[in-house]
Order: sequence, then C-alpha cells, then structure tokens
Amino acid sequence: MEKRKERVFIVGTNGFDSMKLKKNLEKNDFDVLISENLSLVADISKNTAIECIIIGREVKDREKIAKKIKKTDRDVSIILVCKTKKEIKTVTEKYPLLQYVEQPISYATLAKTYNKSKDVIQVERLYNFGRFTFNSLSRVLTLTNEQSGKEKTRRLTKKEAYLLCYLVKNIGKLVPREKLLNHIWGKNDFRTSRSMDVYIAKLRSYLKPDEKVSIKNEHSLGFKLVVEQ
Repeated sequence: MEKRKERVFIVGTNGFDSMKLKKNLEKNDFDVLISENLSLVADISKNTAIECIIIGREVKDREKIAKKIKKTDRDVSIILVCKTKKEIKTVTEKYPLLQYVEQPISYATLAKTYNKSKDVIQVERLYNFGRFTFNSLSRVLTLTNEQSGKEKTRRLTKKEAYLLCYLVKNIGKLVPREKLLNHIWGKNDFRTSRSMDVYIAKLRSYLKPDEKVSIKNEHSLGFKLVVEQ
C-alpha cells in the first residue's frame, strides 16, 4: 500500500512565496494546498489529516485561530511567518506551541523548523528502559515479566504519552516543569500545573511494577525519570 504524503497548507503568504514554497515542498514529496482562508483550513483540519500549516503575516487573528487548531489537533505543526527575529521572540513568548520562520522563507529553513516542530509523538520510536518498552507513535507501554517473558500492554492517553516521551528522552536528566507545561498544556498556571501532577501520578502507577524505574520530583523545578542499574 502506497504511503500517504504529508499534507501541508500554505495560508496567506504572497503569491510568489506561496508558489515557490509549493514547488519546493512538492519536490520533496509533500502534498501542498494553498488557501487564503485560515478559518476554512481550521474547519478542514477537524476531519482531515494535516501535518503542517504555514501562515503568512497578513492573516487576521492568525495566532488566535492557530491556537484553536492546536487544541483540536495537537499533532499538527503550525508555522507562522514573521518579519524579524524580534517579532519571533515576542510571539514565541505568547504562543510557545507554535513555530516561526523569518522572511524571506527558504525551503531549508522551513524544513528545519518543521522537523523541529514535529511532536515527539509523531515519529515512531521504541524506547527501552528497565522492563518497559514504549512505542511513541502507538502510545503503547509494554511491561515484560522477567521470569515468564509474558508481556502486559497499556495504551496511554495523548497527554500521558507526551509526558513519558519527554521523560524517557531525558533519562536521568531534570525536565523543567515550565517546559512540560508550555509544550504539552500550552500554558503555565495553577490549574495546568495541578493537572500535570495528576498525570505524573498516573505514570508513576503504570511504572510501579518495575521497582528500578521511578519518576523523581525536584520541588518546583521539574521531573526526572530514573532507571537504576
């Protein structure tokens, strides 16, 4: 069965940039569509798989609409075109879940930004730690019984999987609370902080069968996945 091409929407960039980007992306095996209506693209994204949306500076309410799209589909990469590095810095502080490129847009810069923006959960990776194996794409956590060799599997929710991905990619290293909250919940406040603590507690219960694996908490700083040898 032929693999589906990754779908990209280009919204609101000027005609020259749009066509140039479309041509370069199609050369690299992307399925590219151009639209001037971001709200329409937002509606399409609810029922159609879209890997990336590139949004020009002139699009009205682009950050607001982009944020709504991310709430509906957290796996989509949204890249906003900015005029200067200063503008990028300003909007990044307000909307950390989005990605940004500076004009003029080159395919190399766009490709680098897109690859960086891909959530850890979009690329299939098998992580082995202790008696566990975690498939980041299917979100399946597998525990192997050392004596019988039998496997027990559990499919994690998206937020559980995002959290575990960040921790398992940084085994033995502290992952800051602020980073987890901004990247997974989209903001850092009391409510989201308490919500994250609940999800950490769930992950701890899933990992409890292997006494050599644990999630350590450094108060107010962050979390660390520890695997004893």
